[in-house]
Amino acid sequence: MQGKHGHLSREQKQLALRLHARGWRLVDIAKEIGCSAPMVGVMARSGRHLDAKPLGWKPRQGCLTIDEREQILLGINRGDTFTAIAGQLGRTVSTISREVKRGGGRCEYSAWRAHERARQQTRRPKPVQRASGRLLGGGARRGG
Repeated sequence: MQGKHGHLSREQKQLALRLHARGWRLVDIAKEIGCSAPMVGVMARSGRHLDAKPLGWKPRQGCLTIDEREQILLGINRGDTFTAIAGQLGRTVSTISREVKRGGGRCEYSAWRAHERARQQTRRPKPVQRASGRLLGGGARRGG
């Protein structure tokens, strides 16, 4: 899930450092963000490599953010119920349960993969019609 040419986005790097600060193992962090454990180790030890390009996408208002997905992941790892997680985030229980189900369930849920999936499934703008189109060029003619 790395960006072009295998580079991590700024959001992936920030997520890795937040998880490292919470005491996660490097292997688990690497699995979560989709890179190698040594790469996470270098980022964590040096504190460098943070000036990456942003992902370039923010979810619409009302959609889950990467921070909320991270809180869902942490809640699942603590063994919290969906009700408790929903209460912490100010979301409905059904939103949390659908998100986790889409992400593979409690055992398989990954915040970063869920965020990537949401980005890929977001609505795209419709292509613009050409101004020289048949209907736009002139008045409609009546056959007769």
